[in-house]
Amino acid sequence: MPFYDTSLNSIVDKWGSSTYDPSMLTDFSRTSLALGIVLGGAIALATPATAGETTLRDRLAAGSTLTVKTATGFIHISRGSGDTIVRAVAHPGDAGTIDMHVAENRSARSWTICEVHLDTHTCEGDLHSKSYATGRVDFTISVPEGIKLDLKTISGDVAVADATTDVAVGSVSGDVKIATTGDAFVKSVSGDVKVVADGTATAKTVSGNVNVRLGTLRNSTSFDSVSGTIALALPHNVNAKVSANTLSGDVTGGGDVHFGGDKSFVGHNVRATLGQGGPPIDIRTVSGSIDVTTI
Repeated sequence: MPFYDTSLNSIVDKWGSSTYDPSMLTDFSRTSLALGIVLGGAIALATPATAGETTLRDRLAAGSTLTVKTATGFIHISRGSGDTIVRAVAHPGDAGTIDMHVAENRSARSWTICEVHLDTHTCEGDLHSKSYATGRVDFTISVPEGIKLDLKTISGDVAVADATTDVAVGSVSGDVKIATTGDAFVKSVSGDVKVVADGTATAKTVSGNVNVRLGTLRNSTSFDSVSGTIALALPHNVNAKVSANTLSGDVTGGGDVHFGGDKSFVGHNVRATLGQGGPPIDIRTVSGSIDVTTI
């Protein structure tokens, strides 16, 4: 059944919090390396609150961008006030060691924090996972209103709750869960995507499922998947033009959504006008099903 929660603040609870079990954020007495913080290109060892843990903070102006990059650790962001506070916890891998540390780059309007391998001391460049590295760094972050988020991960999960501005996420296999009063933009390969947004949202996956609820529709938007399902919920009074295209998946509409057009034996190319018409919503899959409803 598609996920259509009406509460932005309940998104993390609704999806479950097993990935973010507080027991994961405890001491690690056998860590072989203190968490290193790279400041201005020179390595400075932080004094962690517990073994493998450190806290960073910065007073970012509204409209600034916080970028977080991690290969395997999770990124968990919630609303706060005042400073942007980052809690980074390094976990040992199967070998009982940590080959990861944290680097950061700062500018007037941006702050980038990343999980990197021991031979890397900057957040510049692409995010890569090296097979010889063990361990991971998990990020739990408190962000005040007005801070844009740009989050990148390979296999770590991303959860953003109660954001107030734009959120962009790039993931390979991690699941992505976003609740924002702004816009949301997600690209994933195999991870599932779940979004509640008051603004525009776009999502592209290969095999992951896409589940989105929009509060308003200010601009055109699109959702794409190869084999994953796409479920979209819209306000009952929305003005929009919806097109749904799939090769072998099913297309269904609910509420005020009544599709018409080409429903051939192979493939569907159908359309629906909601209200007086308005911004276009383009939904495409190859074999995944499509469901659009108003609530």
